[in-house]
Amino acid sequence: MEIREETCPSATILAPNGRLDSNASSEFGTHTSRVIAAGVRALVIDFTAVAYISSTGLRVLLQAAKSLKTGGKKIVLCGLCENVMTVFDASGFTSLFEIYDSQNAALAAVS
Repeated sequence: MEIREETCPSATILAPNGRLDSNASSEFGTHTSRVIAAGVRALVIDFTAVAYISSTGLRVLLQAAKSLKTGGKKIVLCGLCENVMTVFDASGFTSLFEIYDSQNAALAAVS
């Protein structure tokens, strides 16, 4: 899995590319943990290039959210395709995360 990382004044953006399944979730979790440990103020995860997410991918997001919340920081998501949004709806994750249509909207929410 390729993960693009971009640092902005208000947040760090992670943009995974591919399927966030059991194989890729470990790599994504390691990358996310490293970014959080570096002391980000806010994390935007851009799902524009993600067509599928499994329960292990959801678990990585939940762990990231807990880590950031403990430090009084924020995580927001953007760019979820219909398939990924369906998984979020079915699992109840839409009530756990702020989800935006675009990266610009997500960045505005954490500014």
